[in-house]
Amino acid sequence: MLQWQGADIEEYDVSPAIMERLNAGCLLSKDVDYLELAKPVLPVRYYDYMLGSHRDLQRYFPPTINFGLLDKRLVDLALNFPENPGYAIDSAFKRLEDQIRRRIDMPGESGSKLLTKAFLGEGSILHWGDENPSEQSSKANLFKSVFGAYRNPRAHREVAASDDEAVREFMLVNSLYLLEAAAVARKPNA
Repeated sequence: MLQWQGADIEEYDVSPAIMERLNAGCLLSKDVDYLELAKPVLPVRYYDYMLGSHRDLQRYFPPTINFGLLDKRLVDLALNFPENPGYAIDSAFKRLEDQIRRRIDMPGESGSKLLTKAFLGEGSILHWGDENPSEQSSKANLFKSVFGAYRNPRAHREVAASDDEAVREFMLVNSLYLLEAAAVARKPNA
């Protein structure tokens, strides 16, 4: 944070006794004299012990939902996410599938068939106006892949997920919501 604020940082090797006095807020004048005469360590190594391992970094930055990126249709689920992430994720998938069914007027369809009819191919009902057909296909396949990899297991069994995994999955579903909202109906061929 000091670097982000533009503060100059210099690193020095000091004895454990000086560190102990520094942590206690009790530096002696001889400690200050020592620091004024000491040469800074170059290249700096403080990144190594500030950030530590990836686990240490995750401890300081626990998984959270970024409400600034969230589709408004998921806000209510996100507010209760910490108490029941499985319910939030399951409900998010169900709502998305329901939304797609309504948009393409196919109440009986679900899963891969629904997503194919909605998004895949030149005959799909919805599209993103991509210049390159492979971009449309890739977005459609993203829906099918995420549903296959994440929604399907949840539909057939209980899924245990760490907090990190649950937040990532919820934000992945959020990405599908944003894509769905950006899709428009194809104009019928005249």
